[in-house]
Amino acid sequence: MEDLVQNIISGSWWISLVFLAVVLALIFVVGRTRLSSLLISTYLAFVVTVKSDFSLLDSPAGRVSYFIILMLIFSSVFYSFFQTGLGGGGLSSWVKLILLSIATTGLIMSIVLSWYPKKILGGSLSPFYLNIFTSDAAQIFWVVIPLVLLILFKRRG
Repeated sequence: MEDLVQNIISGSWWISLVFLAVVLALIFVVGRTRLSSLLISTYLAFVVTVKSDFSLLDSPAGRVSYFIILMLIFSSVFYSFFQTGLGGGGLSSWVKLILLSIATTGLIMSIVLSWYPKKILGGSLSPFYLNIFTSDAAQIFWVVIPLVLLILFKRRG
């Protein structure tokens, strides 16, 4: 068990901190009223980034910058036109917010890390983190789970 924990954390403690910081930022800064629009904006920004053909997008850093800028623009537009949230206050609202924040953060990290060569990431991330964010199964999971959660949460009110 100790070896497993050491393997997970070795050399990658910073990604755990980044993940946690982004989740907390989504919970406390974005909040439940804007999280839905941010999630839809993330999907749209990803599609536009993948389909765009600019020389800026030849480097991973250029793609990430373009993606984040598009995500922020789309998010502000969507929020101003479609002001939807995750329901009122209460404990269930906080649980929804936390779960959707984790799923959205996972999606964003999976997208961003997928643009970097595995050779570069292998020097910075443990095999555990590479597997949960960049493997084929993980990428499918991170694309699908936020939508599933959003549908479930909207259905239940």
